[in-house]
Amino acid sequence: MDVLLTGALGKLGRAAIAELVQRGHTVRCFDVETASNRRHARALPPGATVLWGDIRDRDSVHAAVQGCDAVIHNAAVLPPASERQPELAEAVNV
Repeated sequence: MDVLLTGALGKLGRAAIAELVQRGHTVRCFDVETASNRRHARALPPGATVLWGDIRDRDSVHAAVQGCDAVIHNAAVLPPASERQPELAEAVNV
């Protein structure tokens, strides 16, 4: 199965990648390009590829989801940032 995983390079996402690849799935790792995420992307296992983009960008999401069998949405703005920027949190989380 081809799986799109948003927020893929955070702690939860990296655990999901390992499990999905171990179960034989191909994983498209969709996340924003930051220094930390680039570092984590270098350690991706075979069967996982990275797609840089912003979950709030309709065209990027549309391109990323093409041909996928499933989507796991882990992209999120968490507290305390979500408390300071509720509009951003809603745009990303929902």
